[in-house]
Amino acid sequence: MWDKDLNKLKEIKAHPTTVYCLAFGNDTLYSCSNDGALYAWEPESLEQKLKLLQVENELYRLAFSDGVLYSCDDQGNVRSHADNVVKGIYALLEPLRELIVHDKCIYTVRDLDLVLTEMKG
Repeated sequence: MWDKDLNKLKEIKAHPTTVYCLAFGNDTLYSCSNDGALYAWEPESLEQKLKLLQVENELYRLAFSDGVLYSCDDQGNVRSHADNVVKGIYALLEPLRELIVHDKCIYTVRDLDLVLTEMKG
């Protein structure tokens, strides 16, 4: 955490390994890592609120859309999280390097491929 004059105020160790992605929504900062953990943080204090998810796979990306947090992993699973609970899983069957969610569509990227998946419901 830095002040307006770029003086370092605070540093946290969010994960024991590389942090791959951050997302912000519902007044919460989220982080994911190759340790398979997804954490929620209080943005002002950087205090950990809770661990939302722990999987054996690497979690690559996060996206926040319409009040729902989405995470994707190296096995091609996209999870939707609402109220700090996994509400749905979309098995896209390939490692996902990028994740964007917009208007009930999941856009994912792997190497040269862009995949558009429509969410029903």
